Amino acid sequence: MRLIDEKGENRGVVTKDEALKIAGAAQLDLIEISSNAVPPVARVMDLGKYMYEAEKKEKEGKKKQKDSNVIKGVRISMRMSPHDIEIKSQKVDKFLQKGYKVRVEVMMRGREKGLAQLADEKIKFFLASLTEAHKIEQAPQRQPRGLALLIGKA
Repeated sequence: MRLIDEKGENRGVVTKDEALKIAGAAQLDLIEISSNAVPPVARVMDLGKYMYEAEKKEKEGKKKQKDSNVIKGVRISMRMSPHDIEIKSQKVDKFLQKGYKVRVEVMMRGREKGLAQLADEKIKFFLASLTEAHKIEQAPQRQPRGLALLIGKA
């Protein structure tokens, strides 16, 4: 196995027994770093310190990882004015710039549920008011409270 000593210097290829003797002389542990390498790589160091560093690297990796499955939501009413729709579309543009997917819901109450054509027009107007490039990932579907669609960045 290839051995790296406690100072971080490469000791070259040694047998397992020699590596254990070197680790015992330094009163440290022999840790296998890479078992897939040819020859395998081992290091002489304190096991607690190694575990702490590995945990630290894992936490750092999780911090940098972006959650791409976040879905933001916006609700539009059938009685909403065009200006209010433009304000909502600006908010959706910001979400799309950040890489989020957005669920757009058109809320329909009472008799409005029978006016599916008007709801489609409202959705088309909303999508036309978006300035950020987008694609419809899920077509408008009927929901108990109206229509809903999912859009993402193109």
